[in-house]
Amino acid sequence: MFRIQGFFIAAPIFSQKVIPVIVKIGISFIFCLWFYESIFVNGSKILTLNPLAILILVFIEFTIGFIFGLLVNLIFDGILTFAHLLGTQFGMSSANIFNSSIDTPTNPTGIFFSSLAFLFFLNMNGLYNISFLLKKSFEFIPLNNYDVRFDLLILNFSHVFSHILIISMKFVLPLIAIMFLVDVFVAIFSKILPQASMFFLIMPNKLILAALLSMFFIVPFQTGIEGFFDDTLFDIMGELFDIE
Repeated sequence: MFRIQGFFIAAPIFSQKVIPVIVKIGISFIFCLWFYESIFVNGSKILTLNPLAILILVFIEFTIGFIFGLLVNLIFDGILTFAHLLGTQFGMSSANIFNSSIDTPTNPTGIFFSSLAFLFFLNMNGLYNISFLLKKSFEFIPLNNYDVRFDLLILNFSHVFSHILIISMKFVLPLIAIMFLVDVFVAIFSKILPQASMFFLIMPNKLILAALLSMFFIVPFQTGIEGFFDDTLFDIMGELFDIE
């Protein structure tokens, strides 16, 4: 129950603050009933009624669930971060929108690409992938049977963290590179014609170009999201728990 609850605190969709806490607890209880048969056939051990040991194990289980949820949600946070930087390249640094799901302001480009990633995730049976990953966690680390070294797990997690951020950066990196070239062209043009009003001349065309580029990159963006959750995520899980 606590591992699943820790997973929902960090996992995409379920971690959003618009979902009431009582609903998250109810869903986690349903998942407990769903996973009950598979949990106790993977080397799990029944707890002895030692209050101190139970409290320690509750904390460990909650941390394990949180790590697995963070592993899934990290790609969306990375896309939101780099899409926010992309919005600055688009000229939308002053157009801030409050994102209620994470209680932080961002620009329209960050909202657009992060929402698009969520839609592609749901379109490819994302909730099923979340359920499968959560069930898989009881195979990697059975309940009350911790054969992994948590110091090495934390070390691997830092490497996996940087790996996922690099992957999320690659989703929007082509657009950032193109807009950087546009900025270089604008700088050269402003030196050639210093009397021209570059802001009123370039900004409308830059926004139109940003919209066209965003539409052009929707299909590769969808392909990258599907490839990450179909193949790359499970390779990253193996990398996370490869502690030999």
